Formats: sequence, structure tokens, C-alpha cells
Amino acid sequence: MLETLDYLLSEDEAMLAETVGRKRCETKNENIRFNDSGYHKDNSDRSYPHIIGIKSEIAYAAITHQTIDMNFFSDHGDESDFKHVEIKSCTRMDDNAELLVKVSEYKRKQPTYYILARVKDNLVQFLGSISRKNFDIRKSEVTHFAYNYCVPALVLAKWLPCYKNDKWVRYDFKPTKGI
Repeated sequence: MLETLDYLLSEDEAMLAETVGRKRCETKNENIRFNDSGYHKDNSDRSYPHIIGIKSEIAYAAITHQTIDMNFFSDHGDESDFKHVEIKSCTRMDDNAELLVKVSEYKRKQPTYYILARVKDNLVQFLGSISRKNFDIRKSEVTHFAYNYCVPALVLAKWLPCYKNDKWVRYDFKPTKGI
């Protein structure tokens, strides 16, 4: 069983994720919005992956005492999630969760660390982190709707990196007895 760091979003945080996620999706150019990776519940809700991602960003921001990026761009969702940190989200609830990074995003962004979170309703579970250097060593090529690089959650470090005040801070996972 994967060790996780859990965060339960408040109703206000969940509503913020819905609003920001939809705005992030709607801001994208139509060619991108309707020709995206396919990561959505159904064809009628193209904003679903953005909402899931924002939920993870809100949880990370709460744990690390930061704010989420509220800027929107027509050619991509955001410039970066947090300084030197990119958060990837999934909805897979078993131990086979994977950190997936689209090849196009990999070429465009250069984070120092990737973080993987999984989301179910308002529960965000952080599965771990990996440096870009270690990601490059461990990644494999897969196609899940789009061409991606992939690292299994099982190999991720059990702490969250955070760059604050020009230095790295480490938030270690601590066992929890539910939430």
C-alpha cells in the first residue's frame, strides 16, 4: 500500500478549485481545449482535469503555506505550479498510480521537482516527489491518450519539496489515522 500525505479540501477550497479549473480550461485556445489529451470524465466536461489539478495545487499550497498561481494563458494552463515545482494529478486509487508528464510539457517546463497527487472528491493524497534528474533516469515512454513520460508512484520519495526564501524546505510524510 502506498504511503500518502492526505489533505481534505474545505467546501470553500473545493469551490475555488471548480472556479479556477474551469477558468483555466476556458482561457485556452479552442484548438487546444477541444484537441487536448483526453483526460476528462466525458466529452461534456473538458475542465475536469484542470479542476483535479487545481485541487492538488490548493492542497499543496495549504501544506506549504503558499498561494496558487491565478494567471491563465491561452496556449497552456499555467506557467508553473509553484517555484521550481510541478504538481501532477491522477485519479487512480490503487498502488499502480503513475506520474505522467506529457512530452510537450516536459520540453516546455523545467521544474526541479515533480510531485504526484491523486484526487478523489475533496480528498487529495500526495504520493511522493521526484527530482527532474531522477525523473530523467527512471522515466519510460508511454501513451495514455497522449505521448507521455512515466514514473511509477512506488519509486517516489515520501516528502514534498518546497522552495521558499531562496532555499528548499522538505515536508516529510507522516502516518495519519484517517482524516
